[in-house]
Amino acid sequence: MPKSASAKLNDAVSLMETVGPLVTIQTLKAFITIAMSNDDSPGMNMTELGTRLGLASASRTNVVNALSVKRAGNNKLPGLDLVMTAPDPDDVRAKLVFLTPKGRRLWAGLKQSMEG
Repeated sequence: MPKSASAKLNDAVSLMETVGPLVTIQTLKAFITIAMSNDDSPGMNMTELGTRLGLASASRTNVVNALSVKRAGNNKLPGLDLVMTAPDPDDVRAKLVFLTPKGRRLWAGLKQSMEG
């Protein structure tokens, strides 16, 4: 018997909980947006991420920092190690966001839980 939508959602939430305590609704939405974009092409422009999520520049940076290996700023908190950034080769002022190997594994697990 196929899983119900609520069972699939519960599986996805349980999988995200394994990542760590920094997962908020905003970081989850950003992770899914970045992952879906990386399915289509490598790297998502930070400005495009902000536009899709309706985030100002500082908020977008904070969310990406939380998803990265280390959070920037004064607190130097560890991040979730799900994404990394790199300069955009087409625009020296811009950055692209990519999934890390850990992020790719999580994304594959999330997609699998939603399909099952």
